[in-house]
Amino acid sequence: MPFVKSVNSRILKARDSYWPPNIRGGADVEAFKQWQRELKAARQRFLDDPPLRDAKQYTLTVSVPSIAQDSYSRRALPACAAGNGDVTVTLRAPLAGSPLGGELSKLPGRVWRATTPAGEDVVVKFYYPSLFIPKKPHAPLEKDGDFVLPRQYGLAEELAYDILRSAQGRWLPYFLGRTEVSLSNGEIADVALFECIPGRKLRATRR
Repeated sequence: MPFVKSVNSRILKARDSYWPPNIRGGADVEAFKQWQRELKAARQRFLDDPPLRDAKQYTLTVSVPSIAQDSYSRRALPACAAGNGDVTVTLRAPLAGSPLGGELSKLPGRVWRATTPAGEDVVVKFYYPSLFIPKKPHAPLEKDGDFVLPRQYGLAEELAYDILRSAQGRWLPYFLGRTEVSLSNGEIADVALFECIPGRKLRATRR
């Protein structure tokens, strides 16, 4: 399918641009080790003074989603998505804990409920480099099966929501854009913005 091939091509191209030069594939082992040290230092700064906490504010760029033209009924777009532009959101509460175990379980959750200046609830998801730190350079450039960097996950999620645009506003939340922001620990994070859908947790719904 041409569309799927195009999506895969964008993900692979992003993979090559997100990895620092001469590191993927083990071209420069010392450079890779230095990069590891930098990521570990950034993670420690994150733990010492978390940039994700209650009342912290971030300015995000809203992209009005392209709504599928079909006969299905949908929820109205969030008020903050009335037009393309910036919105400052205030973090209120994490929606999920850290996906990492052991010492790294101290990392705060990266998915948060937030509010807009109008008091509207939204959901924000953070992808920052030190979330997952690779242990080795992994495969050469021409091979698949690589370590996937957090920011690659952010792009993949955006593309997945684009593929599933017909479900947005029905059983999926509206995807409202992805923005690069500077965190207080010195990292650049990709932040995805979503409609917030009130309701029970999926686990409770399944019971």
